[in-house]
Amino acid sequence: MSESRLILTVVKQFGPLGWTELFLLLSIPLAIVVFWALLRVASTIFWGAKPKTETLIISPLDQLKKLQELRDAGAITEEEFQAKKKELLAKI
Repeated sequence: MSESRLILTVVKQFGPLGWTELFLLLSIPLAIVVFWALLRVASTIFWGAKPKTETLIISPLDQLKKLQELRDAGAITEEEFQAKKKELLAKI
């Protein structure tokens, strides 16, 4: 039932509403939304629920390709490339 139909039903059954009654009737959905938001925050704080994050995993072969590109571009020296290449090949 929509809020407007609920208000009309209450007005038909109990007579015209005062400002206080109207405010209380309209604030119920807002109170539910606020309660739900507080519940989510509390669950994060007390039960350790963490937001989902994506982890990017780069394979050693992809890292080696990137290092080759950096070497070819002159961003790293041949010695740096060989040292890192040895390190990456040990992971495979």
